[in-house]
Amino acid sequence: MDIVTIGEVLIDLTQTGRDERGIPQFAANPGGAPANLAVAAARLGAQTTFIGKVGSDAFGRYLTEVLQENKVDTRYMVTDADHPTTMAVVSVDAAGERDFSFYRSANADVMLSKEDIPEEALKATKIVHFGSVSLTADPARTATLDAAARAKKLGAIITYDPNYRANLWHSEEEAIAQTAKTARRSWHKTAFG
Repeated sequence: MDIVTIGEVLIDLTQTGRDERGIPQFAANPGGAPANLAVAAARLGAQTTFIGKVGSDAFGRYLTEVLQENKVDTRYMVTDADHPTTMAVVSVDAAGERDFSFYRSANADVMLSKEDIPEEALKATKIVHFGSVSLTADPARTATLDAAARAKKLGAIITYDPNYRANLWHSEEEAIAQTAKTARRSWHKTAFG
Protein backbone atom coordinates (compact mmCIF):
# COMPACT_ATOMS: atom_id res chain seq x y z
CA MET A 1 0.00 0.00 0.00
CA ASP A 2 1.31 3.44 -0.92
CA ILE A 3 -0.92 5.75 1.18
CA VAL A 4 -3.29 5.33 4.11
CA THR A 5 -5.46 8.34 4.83
CA ILE A 6 -7.22 8.67 8.17
CA GLY A 7 -10.07 10.99 9.04
CA GLU A 8 -13.30 12.41 7.80
CA VAL A 9 -15.37 11.40 4.84
CA LEU A 10 -18.59 13.36 4.70
CA ILE A 11 -21.39 14.73 2.60
CA ASP A 12 -20.92 18.28 1.37
CA LEU A 13 -24.40 19.68 0.76
CA THR A 14 -23.20 22.25 -1.74
CA GLN A 15 -25.37 25.10 -2.92
CA THR A 16 -25.92 24.79 -6.66
CA GLY A 17 -28.13 27.82 -7.14
CA ARG A 18 -31.65 28.98 -6.36
CA ASP A 19 -34.96 27.93 -7.75
CA GLU A 20 -37.44 30.31 -9.37
CA ARG A 21 -38.73 31.28 -5.90
CA GLY A 22 -35.24 32.11 -4.62
CA ILE A 23 -34.96 29.00 -2.42
CA PRO A 24 -31.37 27.70 -2.25
CA GLN A 25 -30.78 24.33 -3.91
CA PHE A 26 -28.13 21.88 -2.75
CA ALA A 27 -26.40 18.79 -4.15
CA ALA A 28 -25.03 15.98 -1.96
CA ASN A 29 -21.34 15.68 -2.90
CA PRO A 30 -18.72 13.39 -1.37
CA GLY A 31 -16.12 15.29 0.66
CA GLY A 32 -13.62 15.27 3.48
CA ALA A 33 -9.99 16.20 2.86
CA PRO A 34 -8.43 12.78 3.74
CA ALA A 35 -10.97 10.95 1.55
CA ASN A 36 -10.38 13.44 -1.26
CA LEU A 37 -6.62 12.84 -1.05
CA ALA A 38 -7.15 9.06 -1.19
CA VAL A 39 -9.28 9.41 -4.32
CA ALA A 40 -6.89 11.85 -6.03
CA ALA A 41 -3.86 9.66 -5.34
CA ALA A 42 -5.71 6.54 -6.52
CA ARG A 43 -6.64 8.32 -9.76
CA LEU A 44 -2.92 9.02 -10.25
CA GLY A 45 -2.11 5.32 -9.84
CA ALA A 46 -1.24 5.03 -6.15
CA GLN A 47 -2.62 2.23 -4.01
CA THR A 48 -4.64 3.98 -1.32
CA THR A 49 -6.62 2.98 1.74
CA PHE A 50 -9.07 5.16 3.62
CA ILE A 51 -9.71 4.65 7.36
CA GLY A 52 -12.68 6.45 8.84
CA LYS A 53 -16.25 6.09 10.04
CA VAL A 54 -19.60 6.59 8.34
CA GLY A 55 -23.11 6.14 9.61
CA SER A 56 -25.30 3.16 8.82
CA ASP A 57 -27.37 5.32 6.50
CA ALA A 58 -27.80 6.14 2.81
CA PHE A 59 -25.04 8.77 2.89
CA GLY A 60 -22.61 6.33 4.50
CA ARG A 61 -23.34 3.69 1.88
CA TYR A 62 -22.97 6.27 -0.90
CA LEU A 63 -19.60 7.50 0.38
CA THR A 64 -18.28 3.94 0.64
CA GLU A 65 -19.40 3.25 -2.93
CA VAL A 66 -17.75 6.42 -4.24
CA LEU A 67 -14.43 5.50 -2.62
CA GLN A 68 -14.62 1.95 -4.00
CA GLU A 69 -15.54 3.20 -7.50
CA ASN A 70 -12.38 5.31 -7.34
CA LYS A 71 -10.24 2.29 -6.43
CA VAL A 72 -9.72 3.29 -2.79
CA ASP A 73 -9.45 0.31 -0.43
CA THR A 74 -12.26 0.61 2.14
CA ARG A 75 -11.74 -2.60 4.09
CA TYR A 76 -10.87 -0.60 7.24
CA MET A 77 -13.81 1.80 7.03
CA VAL A 78 -16.22 1.37 9.90
CA THR A 79 -19.99 1.67 9.72
CA ASP A 80 -21.42 3.12 12.92
CA ALA A 81 -25.01 2.13 13.69
CA ASP A 82 -25.30 4.70 16.49
CA HIS A 83 -24.06 7.89 14.81
CA PRO A 84 -25.05 9.41 11.45
CA THR A 85 -22.73 10.26 8.60
CA THR A 86 -21.21 13.71 8.97
CA MET A 87 -22.46 16.57 6.80
CA ALA A 88 -21.24 20.02 5.88
CA VAL A 89 -23.54 22.57 4.31
CA VAL A 90 -21.62 24.73 1.86
CA SER A 91 -23.45 27.95 1.08
CA VAL A 92 -22.31 30.55 -1.41
CA ASP A 93 -22.81 34.28 -0.89
CA ALA A 94 -23.42 36.91 -3.57
CA ALA A 95 -19.66 37.39 -4.03
CA GLY A 96 -19.13 33.65 -4.58
CA GLU A 97 -17.47 33.08 -1.19
CA ARG A 98 -18.14 29.72 0.44
CA ASP A 99 -19.44 29.36 3.98
CA PHE A 100 -19.22 26.00 5.79
CA SER A 101 -21.68 24.82 8.46
CA PHE A 102 -20.74 21.44 9.91
CA TYR A 103 -23.09 18.87 11.42
CA ARG A 104 -20.67 16.56 13.21
CA SER A 105 -20.55 17.09 16.99
CA ALA A 106 -21.67 13.51 17.66
CA ASN A 107 -21.46 12.09 14.15
CA ALA A 108 -19.68 9.04 12.84
CA ASP A 109 -16.30 10.51 11.84
CA VAL A 110 -15.78 11.98 15.32
CA MET A 111 -16.36 8.53 16.84
CA LEU A 112 -13.29 6.96 15.19
CA SER A 113 -11.43 5.13 17.96
CA LYS A 114 -7.93 3.70 18.38
CA GLU A 115 -9.41 0.22 18.03
CA ASP A 116 -10.77 1.15 14.59
CA ILE A 117 -7.24 1.61 13.19
CA PRO A 118 -5.56 -1.79 12.95
CA GLU A 119 -1.82 -2.30 13.11
CA GLU A 120 -1.90 -4.33 9.89
CA ALA A 121 -3.04 -1.28 7.90
CA LEU A 122 -0.22 0.83 9.32
CA LYS A 123 2.40 -1.88 8.72
CA ALA A 124 1.38 -2.21 5.07
CA THR A 125 1.81 1.43 4.02
CA LYS A 126 4.57 3.84 3.07
CA ILE A 127 2.67 7.05 3.92
CA VAL A 128 0.00 7.92 6.52
CA HIS A 129 -1.91 11.13 5.96
CA PHE A 130 -4.38 12.96 8.21
CA GLY A 131 -5.77 16.45 8.66
CA SER A 132 -6.61 18.80 11.48
CA VAL A 133 -10.38 18.27 11.22
CA SER A 134 -9.80 14.91 12.93
CA LEU A 135 -8.11 16.73 15.79
CA THR A 136 -11.10 18.87 16.76
CA ALA A 137 -12.65 16.32 19.15
CA ASP A 138 -12.17 12.97 20.84
CA PRO A 139 -12.17 10.07 20.33
CA ALA A 140 -11.05 10.85 16.74
CA ARG A 141 -8.23 13.14 17.94
CA THR A 142 -6.65 10.52 20.18
CA ALA A 143 -7.17 7.76 17.61
CA THR A 144 -5.59 9.76 14.79
CA LEU A 145 -2.55 10.90 16.76
CA ASP A 146 -2.05 7.38 18.14
CA ALA A 147 -2.17 5.92 14.61
CA ALA A 148 0.32 8.48 13.31
CA ALA A 149 2.73 7.70 16.17
CA ARG A 150 2.39 3.93 15.60
CA ALA A 151 2.91 4.33 11.84
CA LYS A 152 5.99 6.47 12.41
CA LYS A 153 7.52 3.73 14.59
CA LEU A 154 6.80 1.28 11.78
CA GLY A 155 8.75 3.43 9.32
CA ALA A 156 5.95 5.26 7.48
CA ILE A 157 6.20 8.86 6.34
CA ILE A 158 3.58 11.00 8.10
CA THR A 159 1.89 13.91 6.36
CA TYR A 160 -0.43 16.39 8.02
CA ASP A 161 -2.88 18.88 6.50
CA PRO A 162 -3.72 21.78 8.85
CA ASN A 163 -7.12 22.42 7.21
CA TYR A 164 -8.56 25.09 9.52
CA ARG A 165 -12.34 25.40 9.86
CA ALA A 166 -13.08 27.89 12.64
CA ASN A 167 -16.55 26.59 13.51
CA LEU A 168 -15.22 23.11 14.33
CA TRP A 169 -13.07 24.32 17.23
CA HIS A 170 -14.12 25.61 20.66
CA SER A 171 -11.83 28.60 20.13
CA GLU A 172 -9.18 29.95 17.80
CA GLU A 173 -6.62 29.56 20.60
CA GLU A 174 -7.41 25.83 20.92
CA ALA A 175 -7.06 25.37 17.15
CA ILE A 176 -3.71 27.15 17.05
CA ALA A 177 -2.38 25.23 20.05
CA GLN A 178 -3.47 21.80 18.75
CA THR A 179 -2.29 22.48 15.19
CA ALA A 180 1.10 23.75 16.37
CA LYS A 181 1.51 20.87 18.81
CA THR A 182 0.73 18.37 16.06
CA ALA A 183 3.07 20.01 13.55
CA ARG A 184 5.94 19.96 16.09
CA ARG A 185 5.71 16.23 16.73
CA SER A 186 8.67 14.09 15.73
CA TRP A 187 7.11 12.97 12.43
CA HIS A 188 7.25 16.55 11.13
CA LYS A 189 10.90 16.24 10.06
CA THR A 190 10.18 13.01 8.20
CA ALA A 191 7.21 14.45 6.35
CA PHE A 192 8.73 17.75 5.31
CA GLY A 193 12.48 17.40 5.25
